[in-house]
Amino acid sequence: MSEEVLSENEVDALMESSGDDEVFFADDSAREYRRFDITAREQGTVNRMGALAAILERQDELIHHGLVKQLSTDMAVKCQAPRVFSVSEAIAALPEGLVLVTLNLKPVAGDAFLVISLNTLSYLVHRYFGGGKTKPPSVTGRADATSSEMRVASKLTELYLQSVTNAFKEKVAFETEVIDTQNNLDALEERVATEKYLALVTDVSTPDFEDVLRLFVPFESFESLEDKLAGPKQESGVSLEGEWQIRIAEQMQDVAVEVSGVLASIELPLREVLGLKVGDVVDLAQLGSVSLEVQNQSVGFGQFGVFDDKKSVKYGMTGLLDLGAGVTLSSAVDQALNEETGNE
Repeated sequence: MSEEVLSENEVDALMESSGDDEVFFADDSAREYRRFDITAREQGTVNRMGALAAILERQDELIHHGLVKQLSTDMAVKCQAPRVFSVSEAIAALPEGLVLVTLNLKPVAGDAFLVISLNTLSYLVHRYFGGGKTKPPSVTGRADATSSEMRVASKLTELYLQSVTNAFKEKVAFETEVIDTQNNLDALEERVATEKYLALVTDVSTPDFEDVLRLFVPFESFESLEDKLAGPKQESGVSLEGEWQIRIAEQMQDVAVEVSGVLASIELPLREVLGLKVGDVVDLAQLGSVSLEVQNQSVGFGQFGVFDDKKSVKYGMTGLLDLGAGVTLSSAVDQALNEETGNE
């Protein structure tokens, strides 16, 4: 008794229509799966916020200064490129031991979250209170922050929010407020798993330590700031079309073109052309005007004659191309011919 077995193409079709957010490639050259990027549109919006890069660089400087002044720790600070994540993706990337600070960042509506790992807090406590002469104790397996770590978390949150306010002040006037501070992810886990957040992940490091600070901002509300955070726009008085005409005209001066003078031409049926053989004579019209051609296109006319005992063509131009910026093909050809004469 024979058993019916699905073909490979039928299996591929079932996999592709499974309804999950994973995509299965049936092509043998790329037989792998990838997750569908549900934040592609939102990431494009962030990428158009051209002012963000300079703002975040300024914020890095402010955080560095705050760490040195308020927590006696000289750290290198560098914000990564802003990314958009769903709540589920954000939670999956977080460490086990952390402090979650719930924030209000008006004019952005909804709760924002600052995440500080116990690893960072332990290191800062050790540097701030203990002088940093010995290695800080391990936080592995520990979920709750100590009272000293909570005090440092409060100081770190304060200086971080000051950096946000001062870095963004020329574009957005943020009003910041701490709503709650917890040792768990309850406040973030209460959000809808697919809700999207802008993630500002900041690397902090010393020669013997490295970690990150994470700020999650509700993207739906932050998106409304796109116009304020857009990059510099071109002044309305500048004509982009005119600028390009000038550039093209400048570049055209160095373009090599073929210039030819056609003494005479006739039209023949294709049958006669195919029948031509060595020794045949083709009657041309009597020499009269000479067509001046540039790149096989007629741009003027000339008269065949003699100049200084040499066969020559005296040409004239009619209806030549305007290349913009006051440059015409006629003047370009004139200049080329004059330069050629001067070199002889």
